[in-house]
Amino acid sequence: MRARWIILALPWILIGCQTPKFPDSGTVTPFDGKWAGVLHSEDEQCNTITIAGEIRYGFMLGKVNIVVPTEKAEYTLWGQLKGDGTFNGRVGSLGVAGAWVKAKFTPRTATGTWSAEDCQGSARARKLS
Repeated sequence: MRARWIILALPWILIGCQTPKFPDSGTVTPFDGKWAGVLHSEDEQCNTITIAGEIRYGFMLGKVNIVVPTEKAEYTLWGQLKGDGTFNGRVGSLGVAGAWVKAKFTPRTATGTWSAEDCQGSARARKLS
């Protein structure tokens, strides 16, 4: 009986763990375009983190690359910008967040902060196109 319950529940669990994606349609915003930046930390285990992504219809979707002595990994960055450029984004895999980015975007630049369980620091990015 227990195995049957797990088999029936598994598709619903996996639906909740989908990779974020861009909306199919929406209104173009002044922030839309390709972006690149860095997440900086005073902690050596978290000080080499780059971000690259795109904003489409005010939704940010990108990659976070971590290259430190103990880890080399790529995670997804996602979240919706508000009309005033405020961003409360998530960093993780399969839609499950392990870190958060709070930033204020202008049409050309963005600055803010980020935090995870073991690290925190500043965030900055610039629009490429």
